[in-house]
Amino acid sequence: QLAVEAVDRAGLLADTTRAIADAGGNILSSSTAADDGISRQRFELAVENLAALDAVCQRLRAKARSGFTPRERSRRRNR
Repeated sequence: QLAVEAVDRAGLLADTTRAIADAGGNILSSSTAADDGISRQRFELAVENLAALDAVCQRLRAKARSGFTPRERSRRRNR
């Protein structure tokens, strides 16, 4: 599982899912909520291996420089 918290803005979900897909992650399920200007996104991902999961996290960290901060959860699922 992966959780992303960020300042809410138009296009944030699109940017997050694009970063996940570009890094090779497959989103199995997701949920989003926004409160007080903060977006909380949760994703269950399928990835080929831990290297692919690391690629997803690196891609999200790169995006963090442009406005959001990813938080990885400890439970990881490999496919």
